[in-house]
Amino acid sequence: MEDRAACESGAITGHSVSGNKTDLVASWSMADALRTDGHGWRRLTQNDPLIGELRLLCRDEMTLIEQRTAPVCQLRALLREYHPTTLEAFDDWMQPSALRFSEQFPTPQKLAAAG
Repeated sequence: MEDRAACESGAITGHSVSGNKTDLVASWSMADALRTDGHGWRRLTQNDPLIGELRLLCRDEMTLIEQRTAPVCQLRALLREYHPTTLEAFDDWMQPSALRFSEQFPTPQKLAAAG
C-alpha cells in the first residue's frame, strides 16, 4: 500500500507517492500536523465566523457539484436510450473529448457514416 509507505517514510505532503490525494494520506497529514503543531492552534467554537464561512463554502461546493453532475446524468440517460454504443466509449463524460465526440457524432447514423 503506497499511501502507508509514504506516511511512514515521512514524505507526506497531502498526496500519495503517485501524486493523488487520498483520504488516508490527508487524514494522516492532519493528525501529524495536530500532533506537532496543534498546541499553537486556536480552538474554534460553534459561533466562530470561520465555521460559518466554512459551512457556506461547503454548501456552495456541493451545489456546484450537483449542478455539474446533473447534465452529465441526463446525457448518459439519453445516450443509453438513443446512442448506446457511444455510452460505452467513454468512462468519464465530463472530459472535453467525450463532449466533443458527442457533438461531432450526435446520432448513430453520423457515427456509422464516419466509419
